[in-house]
Amino acid sequence: ESAAPDAPALWGWRALAAFLGGGLLAAAGFAAAQEFGASDPIEVATPVTVGAPPATTAPPNAEPPAIDTAEPAAVVAQVLSPAIVQVEIPNIGLGSGVVFADGLIMTNHHVIDGSTTVEVRTSDGRVLPGDVLGSDARTDIAVVSVGTGSNLAIAELALGVDLQVGQTTVAIGSPFQLQQTVTSGIISSLNRPIFNGVGFIPMIQTDAAINQGNSGGALADRSGRVIGI
Repeated sequence: ESAAPDAPALWGWRALAAFLGGGLLAAAGFAAAQEFGASDPIEVATPVTVGAPPATTAPPNAEPPAIDTAEPAAVVAQVLSPAIVQVEIPNIGLGSGVVFADGLIMTNHHVIDGSTTVEVRTSDGRVLPGDVLGSDARTDIAVVSVGTGSNLAIAELALGVDLQVGQTTVAIGSPFQLQQTVTSGIISSLNRPIFNGVGFIPMIQTDAAINQGNSGGALADRSGRVIGI
């Protein structure tokens, strides 16, 4: 993969390598995403410590937004959708992404695999050139930069938040070249070991419908915080 141009950008994809992407597991009928802070049951790489993002890249709202308990998925969609983008590799394919800092987008490794540049279509209709800063096949995570000052909404990551089986989940992505699609469900299981071709990864199992085009999109809690990719 292309090397990161500077140390601050390098932090983005290395520290977030533990935030695993989920996809459609057709045979089992469930989708998965790795939980922050989950320990890997099989040591196949150096453990990664996930820390809070630097203050300069933190989301503007420190407190989770007020949630309408009657329609939590609708509120989460309203809060999180501006930070969801479509990642396109011309003439090859596309996936989704989540803006997690100024100009930095988290997506799945398999979305950008083999590419060093991409096109990013934002929720407001802009198309921005993006550079792949780095990616990790084992955790299926990649980080794309569109440059600072892009004025993109930033999603809040659920760093250090305890998850519970049965809690509400909302998945947002851009499948099949649609602008955005929102589905909801619950956490069905935590630390579900999945072999991704490189090693076993502990994942969040959810029954929220996730299409192949959702790869790189967000799995969020009822407060709109991203708990998985």
